[in-house]
Amino acid sequence: MFRYLRFKNMPTRSRTVLIFSLSLVVFYAGYFAFLEHKESEARQTYQQLREHDPQAYLARVETLRGFDAYLAEFTKLNHYDRPKSTVPPFLLGRWAVFEEPQRVKENYFPERCMNGLMIEDGKIKTFGREAREYNVRYKIAGDTVVGATPNGPGFSIKPVAYTSHIHHLVVDAPGRQRPLYAYMCK
Repeated sequence: MFRYLRFKNMPTRSRTVLIFSLSLVVFYAGYFAFLEHKESEARQTYQQLREHDPQAYLARVETLRGFDAYLAEFTKLNHYDRPKSTVPPFLLGRWAVFEEPQRVKENYFPERCMNGLMIEDGKIKTFGREAREYNVRYKIAGDTVVGATPNGPGFSIKPVAYTSHIHHLVVDAPGRQRPLYAYMCK
């Protein structure tokens, strides 16, 4: 079988280099096969988790890959590519609004929520200086949540997340020329 290699007539140094090189090739082939096997196992585990416990799957995606990946998976799993009256849970609640972005830490909560938005199922309410109520249906397009109103312009809400949770929202509201910056109230 190795007749053509002629190990006997080969100098010792060349034979050592050849054996070492072949050993490396075998080692790396085995190592890459092992990595492929582990990656396949991980894909199967995530697929099973996605099918049987979507909330745990989404929590893992958010923790490991960040909010942008979470938003994409959330959109697919919960069918937010079509309008729904149910608000995405990460938007639910009261948000204080500001004309300019605030330079604040990740865990910032405004001391006062005198002027803001209340985002809930089927409705977005503004409170403070301009109190209004809008009936909306929510749809996620890319990294933006669209709150479509039945008559007229709707809301465009872009969550801004630097890590795995939302820092603030950039909100384009009906009748406004400039966006508002919303921070979650306590």
